[in-house]
Amino acid sequence: YLQETGQGDFQNNLVKTEEATHQAVATGGQVPVYDITIYQAPVKITQAQQVNSRPPSPSGRKKALCIGCNYPGTSASLRGCVPDVHRWSDLLVRLYGFGPGDIVQLTDEGHNNYQFYPARSNIIAAVRWLVQDAQPGDVLFFQFSGHGTQREASDSSEVDGMDEMLVPSDYKHSGMIVDHELFDLLVTPLPSGCKLTVILDCCHSGSALDLPYVWHEGQGWTIEPYPWHTAGDVQMFSGCEDAQCSADASRRGRPAGAMTTAMCDVLEKYAHEPPGPYPHLLGGLTQVLEARGFDQRPRLSSSQPFDVNQKPFSITDFIVPNMNPQLGQAQCPHPKPGRANGVMDIFW
Repeated sequence: YLQETGQGDFQNNLVKTEEATHQAVATGGQVPVYDITIYQAPVKITQAQQVNSRPPSPSGRKKALCIGCNYPGTSASLRGCVPDVHRWSDLLVRLYGFGPGDIVQLTDEGHNNYQFYPARSNIIAAVRWLVQDAQPGDVLFFQFSGHGTQREASDSSEVDGMDEMLVPSDYKHSGMIVDHELFDLLVTPLPSGCKLTVILDCCHSGSALDLPYVWHEGQGWTIEPYPWHTAGDVQMFSGCEDAQCSADASRRGRPAGAMTTAMCDVLEKYAHEPPGPYPHLLGGLTQVLEARGFDQRPRLSSSQPFDVNQKPFSITDFIVPNMNPQLGQAQCPHPKPGRANGVMDIFW
């Protein structure tokens, strides 16, 4: 992976990760798929090869990864997350021209095929499938419904001092997926002109992808501390702010996620009208959630600071070429002192 991303000079970190992995296997400990104490992402700036170029022609390639974790048989069980996967998959086919074969679904109910069970390792493998060989003009979609959680950050990269994490179905044995790990896997490989839409319908998901630009009504784009700039066109809609929870809801008497239900309802309602700008979509989402008694607020973040009032929303069209003249992270966040017991608390 380091060689493929041009970071082969970080061989020592890779060796440490390999040694720690062998030790974990030998002792029955947790395998360090990502551990900031063993592997630290390279920090450097490169000049972008393309900036503000013309949007690419559509390649016709579309790929989607939809994940729903209901955690059946556990104390953390939910009801609406697997139905969310089916709702989004149906919408992608009907409204945006995805073929059923373009969509991979990982769910923990309704089948016995472990390959499509949302274990941590399967999610990581599926994300790699999603971004593999991505090219300008490609359209990608990633959706996760399930539990989201937080832990105290080990550095100063988070405004609230907390890392956000997605919770796989096998979290008790395999651990969580941390925001900066998901960013490394899902965002950094994408070239300029490749479009990725991300939907996270889970608690504490406001910055669960660590995208650099966050939209605030009345203020425009604000930039996160220690931003990491990339070339692809990535936009994320999260079900709530970092400090909020995302609720289960119902649709026609059936369980579903509140954010998924609201967003799909809005997109279907205006499907036969010309696409509107992003503030219209966000305003419609907020109105639907408020009318249904939910206090969670959806959040928009992006890899590119595009004009939200001029660019219509679409999952497939209106690709934004790279606008960042420099790619990478200019400064590494300052580490925070570790705890004496070495334990990081998890906050549900």
